[in-house]
Amino acid sequence: MLYSENELNKRLRSGCGLYYFYAADEALVHTAAQKALKVLNEDDPETTVLDGPAPRVEEIVLAAGTISFFGGRRLVLMPLIRPSTYSDKDLQDLCDTLADTENAANAWGSWDPKKFTVEDSAFGYIKMKNGATIFLEASWALNTLLANEAKTLLCGTKGGADMLGEGGALRINGEKYSKLYTEIPDLKASGAAFFEGVSDNPAEVEARMWIDHVKDDSKPLITKPEQAYVVTQILEAIYKSAATGETVKF
Repeated sequence: MLYSENELNKRLRSGCGLYYFYAADEALVHTAAQKALKVLNEDDPETTVLDGPAPRVEEIVLAAGTISFFGGRRLVLMPLIRPSTYSDKDLQDLCDTLADTENAANAWGSWDPKKFTVEDSAFGYIKMKNGATIFLEASWALNTLLANEAKTLLCGTKGGADMLGEGGALRINGEKYSKLYTEIPDLKASGAAFFEGVSDNPAEVEARMWIDHVKDDSKPLITKPEQAYVVTQILEAIYKSAATGETVKF
């Protein structure tokens, strides 16, 4: 069946995940496919082309779940596919796999929950020797709207601080002169007239410092090996506590 361009656009934007064009005249198939691609490419998807009349089922599933670091859409183009070349079992396996992943909203690509064994979230309660406590939360697939990535919240007896300000800004709160206050320090590299200041990407600075220290251990290193060792001990203790149901003490 041939649709008008408006009808084709409507159906392409309806959310259907699979489009198959068939006609006795291959030129008509090519024309319809090009019109569909024009609409689908508006979102600049990551496209994988699988040539041949019978791409392997594994190739189709892998292409559909290709990792997308930017959370974009994925488009799998099979210009020469012939469904009749597949066995009923292959088609059923393909449909079953896609059915398990078609609703899995994930910025890193589709995934099969039945085969996924890594936890989607973890929480730990840590008590330090001085009495301070830490509540550690980590997740990559938790049903929550509070998606605060790499944030810290401190609550002390004299005040508190967090990284929950606009754009991840530092906020300091406390009590002064019998009143509550909130301060947001301006940490931008600016302030002088006619000089905007210079700032670096924190991740690049950290990587640069690590590389410089590897090349010359006299160069400063913010995170010491012994500190990384302690963090690893704590993480391993959380896994052990979850497995045994017991508190792990050092």
